[in-house]
Amino acid sequence: MCCVISAALKFIVTIVNLVLGLAFVALAIVGILLKTSSGFIQSIVRKIFDSAQDKLSSEEVDTIVKFIGENSTGISAICIVVGSVLAVLCFIGFFASCCGCTCLLKIYAILLCVLLVAQIIFVAVIFSDKEKYGNYVVLAMEQLLKEYNPATDKGKSAAVLWDLTMQLNGLCCGLDGAGDFSGTPYNPNAPSVCCGNTTTLAPGCTIAAATALPSPVVGCRTKILDFAVKNMEMVMYIFIAAILLQGLLLALVIGAIYVQKVSPV
Repeated sequence: MCCVISAALKFIVTIVNLVLGLAFVALAIVGILLKTSSGFIQSIVRKIFDSAQDKLSSEEVDTIVKFIGENSTGISAICIVVGSVLAVLCFIGFFASCCGCTCLLKIYAILLCVLLVAQIIFVAVIFSDKEKYGNYVVLAMEQLLKEYNPATDKGKSAAVLWDLTMQLNGLCCGLDGAGDFSGTPYNPNAPSVCCGNTTTLAPGCTIAAATALPSPVVGCRTKILDFAVKNMEMVMYIFIAAILLQGLLLALVIGAIYVQKVSPV
C-alpha cells in the first residue's frame, strides 16, 4: 500500500512540475514577444477591444501598440525573469521526482516553501488596501491626461487611451470634468464626449462649452477606481489560486519525501 501511495505521489509531482515548467517557459516567451514583436501586441489589443461596442480603427490600434511597446519594458522584464526562474524551479522538481533524488527533492521543497511564504507576504501587502491601489491607478491616469493632445504624436497615445476610458461603459470626461483639460496641450478644446457626443471625432467641443452644459458630463474618477478595484480583485484571486496550488504541491513533495520512495543520493 505504501509503495502505491509513493508511486502516485511521485507521478503527480512529476506531471505537475512538467506542466507548470512549460507554462512558465511560455510566460518568459510572452515577455520576449511583448518587447520585440509589435504584431503580437497588436493581436492582443484587438482581442481585448473587439468585444467593445465601438471598434478600434487601425490608427487607434497602432497608437496603442506603439504606446504599449514604449512602456512595456517593466512588464516584459517581469515576465521574462519570473517565467525563467519559476521554470527552472519547476524543472528541478521534475527531475528530482522523476530521477528519485531525495536530496534534490528536499532542496526543491525548501525553495518552494520560501516562494510560497514570499507570495503570501506580497499578496498581504499589495492587496490589503484597495483604496491605495486604486489611487495609484488614478495617479497614473492623471499624469497621462497632462499629455492629452490628439493633434501631436507625443499626445496621441494619451489621447487614444483616455478617449477609450471616457467612452467605454458610459460617457465620462477627464478625471473630475472638462476643466481637467485646461492643464493639457489640448486647451481650450475638450474631447467631444465632454459635450455629450458619443464619438470623439465630432468637432466643436471646448472646455467652456462643456462646463456650461446644464448637466455637465461627470468625471471618470469613479469609473477608473471601480475598474482598478475590480481588476485588483481578479489578480488577487489568481495569486490566491497560485498559492493554494503551490501549497498542495508542497504537501505532495513532502509526502513523497517522507514516504521514502525516492532513492537517497
